[in-house]
Amino acid sequence: MKKFTLLLLVTALILGGLSASCGSAPVEEPFKKGVTLFNEGQLDEAIVEFTKAIEIDPNHAWAYVNRANAYAEKGEYKKAMTDLEKVLDLSKELSQEAKERLDAAEGKLDAAKELSQAVGQLIEKLKRLM
Repeated sequence: MKKFTLLLLVTALILGGLSASCGSAPVEEPFKKGVTLFNEGQLDEAIVEFTKAIEIDPNHAWAYVNRANAYAEKGEYKKAMTDLEKVLDLSKELSQEAKERLDAAEGKLDAAKELSQAVGQLIEKLKRLM
């Protein structure tokens, strides 16, 4: 059960990290506008909006993914590959950060268990004294 919970935590941290910047207000406007323009087939305009989102938040993985899609639709595969490579780099960075956070959380969990055991032992000793 502990390993399953830790796996869920890692997955949430990675996915949360990749999309964390998607919730910030300044980047949302150009990002959403880019998605709308892409869906309408206005690829050049969509690329401009995704680029604005990236300028606001250079770690906004979904802006790179969507801009890559727009480039690919236009046949600009080299630019699409560049954006997708950036997404992979961001994913690696976020995976490492998630691992570090998980390690820290495990350390705190172990310390909390030790403290809980010590408190339990203290309570037992106090009961015997009463």
